[in-house]
Amino acid sequence: MRNLIRSTKFWCFVSGHELELYDSEKSVFYGFSADRKPPRDFAPDTEDNRRRSRHRSRKMVQRLVDANFGFHFDQFGRAFISKFLTLTFRDDIRTPEQANPYFTLFMKRLNYRLFGSKISLIKYLVIIEFMPISKRLHYHAILFNLPYIDNFQNVFEEVWDHGFIWIEKVPDVGIGHYISKYMTKADDERLRERKSYFCSRGLIMPLLIRDENVLWKVMRILPDDARKYANAYETEHTGLTQYRRYSLHDYPDILKSILANIKESVTFKTKP
Repeated sequence: MRNLIRSTKFWCFVSGHELELYDSEKSVFYGFSADRKPPRDFAPDTEDNRRRSRHRSRKMVQRLVDANFGFHFDQFGRAFISKFLTLTFRDDIRTPEQANPYFTLFMKRLNYRLFGSKISLIKYLVIIEFMPISKRLHYHAILFNLPYIDNFQNVFEEVWDHGFIWIEKVPDVGIGHYISKYMTKADDERLRERKSYFCSRGLIMPLLIRDENVLWKVMRILPDDARKYANAYETEHTGLTQYRRYSLHDYPDILKSILANIKESVTFKTKP
């Protein structure tokens, strides 16, 4: 079957309760098969390109967190607990190559402590950040599917045992935006050619919808009160683009209706 190359000026991301609408001046093409994708020019390692890459990573983190926070359930349909942690090192750890083995061992030990299994079951996303003065690396980790235990702080401290650990309070709405602020600036040389975040397998992926007929139906039922942010920007690729972000946390019935409308029109589940 031949791939149908299509275009749109209107697309939408749905990540949990959060919905982002883009309305562009220029058409954006999609539907290319693997052997028909247009060639990409080599992107030089410039400050501008690094800033764009960091912006894409920050948006991906934001969407992944929103899509997963509060959306993992046990076999009885009860929502798992999500926790946001900061993990620091008492030793002078300054690179991901030094730090990542410690985190891998921490997750294995925590997984066995909570689930009694050597199979990796915990769903997580981790952001790498550096201390401003000491330059030591630390992690911001959000764990999405924790079973209830009496004292999370004690358990985490026993399992980590490489430095300090904090359990941080996060807002009920806009969690992804809140957490993505921890990402290191684009010009940080310590993360050049390295990922600024990593995550477990099996996370719920944000949805990308490009069917304009469906999106107009969505627009008609979006409440004005749900809009949290609006902006306009211009790029060479999309031209003048209108951006709107909605939170449907307080409108579960409308979110359910939207998901029912877009079920058959999802064109892409974004990947981290």
